Amino acid sequence: MLPAVSALAQQYSTSPGLPASPSGVVVVELANFYCNRCRSANDHYDRLLQTARAVGHDMRFAPVAWQGQSMWPDRTYYATRDLFPATEALIRNAMFDGLQREGMLFESISQVVAYLERRQVPDNAIKLDPKFSLAAIAERAGTDDTMLAEAKAGRLINLSGAEEVPVFVWVKDGQVIKAMSPRDAADPLSLVQLVYRELTKNVTQPAS
Repeated sequence: MLPAVSALAQQYSTSPGLPASPSGVVVVELANFYCNRCRSANDHYDRLLQTARAVGHDMRFAPVAWQGQSMWPDRTYYATRDLFPATEALIRNAMFDGLQREGMLFESISQVVAYLERRQVPDNAIKLDPKFSLAAIAERAGTDDTMLAEAKAGRLINLSGAEEVPVFVWVKDGQVIKAMSPRDAADPLSLVQLVYRELTKNVTQPAS
């Protein structure tokens, strides 16, 4: 079931901690940290990010939790992306591993923080951003900003018409102009390859 989207959801825009896309197009990977397909696609995220930037687009990872799932992995990720964008990959990978490989529940932000400390994420993050602070991330994770970020991602899923994740959407001026989802490919790798080919074509025609 797709998440209910708050009426407060607004058009997707650039994260405060990240530069605007040169082309005005942002490619967004909509995903769920509990999803096996999303974890498989995540292995190729860096390659897609580099390709998107090479053609003048930017790329974002935007997680959404379904009903009954913990909201804290998503909120931790969004807080990190806004405050310390250079370290977002560390948090993204840690959330996938914690939920899917280690069976973490992440029922509170304190559990997320403890897990990240155990994984020595702060030690690695400080090498990428000397100002990195789990305390700052934990504080921001509890704000309305992170809730709104997830609501925006949920709105994009609904606009894409997809029924499963991961979904890759091309967004311009807050509107979805192209979308690719699991219904377009037999497996996550095939979907990633489709997205890669689309990026290298630099096509931004409206989705049919």
